[in-house]
Amino acid sequence: MGSGGALFGRQKSGSEILLEISLKPISTGEESSVVISIMDLSASKRAEQLFRVAIESAPSGMVIVDSSGSIMLINRETEHLFGYAREELLGQPIEILVPERFRSNHPDYRAEFSARPTTKRMGGGRDLFGRRKDGTEIPVEIGLNPIQTDEGLLVLGIIADITERKRAEEALRQLNETLEDHVIERTKQLRALATALAMTEEEERRKLAQSLHDHLQQLLVAAKNKVTQTFARIHDETVHPLLRQIENLLLESINESRSLTAELSPPILYQAGLAAGLDWLGRWMSEKHGLKVEVHTEGPLTKFSDDLRAFLFRVVQELLFNVVKHAGADKALLEVTADEKQIRIIVADTGKGYDSASVKKEMTGISGFGLFSIRERLTYLGGRMHIKTAPGQGTKITLEVPSQREQTIVEMRGTEQDVSALKMAESEHVQTASADSAPIRVLLADDHKIVREGLSYTAQIN
Repeated sequence: MGSGGALFGRQKSGSEILLEISLKPISTGEESSVVISIMDLSASKRAEQLFRVAIESAPSGMVIVDSSGSIMLINRETEHLFGYAREELLGQPIEILVPERFRSNHPDYRAEFSARPTTKRMGGGRDLFGRRKDGTEIPVEIGLNPIQTDEGLLVLGIIADITERKRAEEALRQLNETLEDHVIERTKQLRALATALAMTEEEERRKLAQSLHDHLQQLLVAAKNKVTQTFARIHDETVHPLLRQIENLLLESINESRSLTAELSPPILYQAGLAAGLDWLGRWMSEKHGLKVEVHTEGPLTKFSDDLRAFLFRVVQELLFNVVKHAGADKALLEVTADEKQIRIIVADTGKGYDSASVKKEMTGISGFGLFSIRERLTYLGGRMHIKTAPGQGTKITLEVPSQREQTIVEMRGTEQDVSALKMAESEHVQTASADSAPIRVLLADDHKIVREGLSYTAQIN
């Protein structure tokens, strides 16, 4: 009854209820009767109303599509998201909300879902977009829920606009890039500071070594010359032993000063390169500390910048000092290999080794130029340090440092012809002077006035 209109019944209390009424005629010969079936639809209507209220109040767009892909129901948020009025979407294919570049494949996706209906999130990691009425696109996230009904399979699509999330993700990505740029810039600054620190330290070493050479050593040499001159002029033999002791002490001081000068800043490191400097260091460790160092170098080690050369030399020196102080070994192996990309340094000994706690304690120390400082500076230079050690099994430390090559500085030296010509001229001058029986003149050459005066005074006495 009602031809699709709402039917109501009136209860005894006067209230109305929603009904569904069907009529069926029955003939019994002479009489006809009607069977009336009455169903109370209030509960189902209430459930339907609750469903529609839930759909309408949902914060996400909600669309129900039938098996043919036609839109059966949308909510208010769907209108808001896509800019369509409800009447413009009902009965339309769902592809109306799909960007044109994806429409051709969308029916296949629907057919695939209908064949295996299950609750799922669309996209599978791909970015999804919806097309608004004005043609603009918005990023969306879509969930599909199959609904089995008497009319067949329906699909409830839940559509969320993720524009703000995408903006936040993009802002976060840009922030990460900015932070990464800051980290890179900060790392560059730290590397520059580490390099500047190493250069400053080395420069101070060279200044101190130069001061020892140019002043203290020359004063000691001059004092020794004065003692030697006094020794020759005093004929009181009781004083001679004392003068001899003073002369020996001065000579020992001169030798110690020269050794300290070489230790502070070995000239060979800057004159002949890293390989020669490390060879000298191996000999010096043997002479000074009794540590026999087997040195092996391979690859181009002559084109490094002064700061890198000095840093590597100091690192090896510190590691060899550690062998002397801690390893209890009288031998060590030093291997240095280099190519166009990196320098690899290995310092190994067969001494008593370390336990892990000792290594950790050493690494967390902050004094001196120890392992912690070495690792920190290596990190700033883009390098790495590996330590392999165990009690009773010695220690092996491997350093890897980027090469950072510079152009070779070529030192201009005289040719062999120049040297030969100079020797020939000297020989001719001496022969001429001897033939003419002329007085022999001696040129005293030294870059320190006090030494020149001392040598001149000694020559005059003799």
